[in-house]
Amino acid sequence: MRQSAIESPQPGEVRTGIVRSVAHFGVLVDIGGGVEGLVTVPQVSWKRLSDLSEVAEVGAKVNVVVLGVDPERGDVSLSIKDLLPDPLQDFARTTRLGQRIQARVTTLAPIGFFVEVAEGIQALVPVSDYAGRTEFGPQVGDDVLVEVRGVNLYTRRVTVALAVGG
Repeated sequence: MRQSAIESPQPGEVRTGIVRSVAHFGVLVDIGGGVEGLVTVPQVSWKRLSDLSEVAEVGAKVNVVVLGVDPERGDVSLSIKDLLPDPLQDFARTTRLGQRIQARVTTLAPIGFFVEVAEGIQALVPVSDYAGRTEFGPQVGDDVLVEVRGVNLYTRRVTVALAVGG
């Protein structure tokens, strides 16, 4: 019976399921017919989450899309984010190259600092943009003015530069 149930979901199929557990590695969802599938962390949301409980709780109904089925192992791979609008595509549609936008510093790194240019979209401001500027020392939470230099939907990267006067 488990074998026939595991074969019933088809890749691309959308199901409504019940969250059975939330763990550090993903969300286990009962999609009916005795079949449970796993939504791994990267498949939960387009934005980075510090805790999966921000978007999923045990007992909640959730819509998922079936990514794959492995009948031999009894695994069903699911996605929640594939049913949500991609914020990067929206950003690419509504933002012009050269456009200046306010962005919030989210992370400091040896190669520069990361800013959130739109909800769930991060971009790197390279250290070369501000090296030698003694008056500029970014801190997490600061708002800075950046100029959009590129949006690559394939690599999922937004390229920005610190705007002059930013």
